[in-house]
Amino acid sequence: MRCVAITLLASVLLLTGCDEEQATGRAKLALDLVGLTYEFRDGRHTYNHDRHFTESGGVGLNIVRGKVCVQNGAECVDALVKYRVEASETLVQKGHHVATISAKDTITLHYWIEDDAGNAFQLQKVLLTDGEKTTFE
Repeated sequence: MRCVAITLLASVLLLTGCDEEQATGRAKLALDLVGLTYEFRDGRHTYNHDRHFTESGGVGLNIVRGKVCVQNGAECVDALVKYRVEASETLVQKGHHVATISAKDTITLHYWIEDDAGNAFQLQKVLLTDGEKTTFE
């Protein structure tokens, strides 16, 4: 009977250790611009898209600040935000666009993140444009 109790206690301790390891992991976030389309509107080259934030590290997170820059970083819009991405899920934000007066430009989307394990990190997505042609850096 004593061996069974020790084995059970050891199993519980091992399981507890695994749970703690998962809780102190780190979120992993990716950003995809989905359905990217181009139009010239109001004197600007406009790139319409949906933003998909996907967490793949198994830790939920909050995006707390966002900054979008055009004209190779010369013109930026910066804001405090509160976007929640649950562990292993995707947050879809529909109907976004970025617009620039330059056909050939480097557009940067930059985000500051805090995950549920207490880690702070940043994510950046760079879009290179040449009129209708777009690539990601």
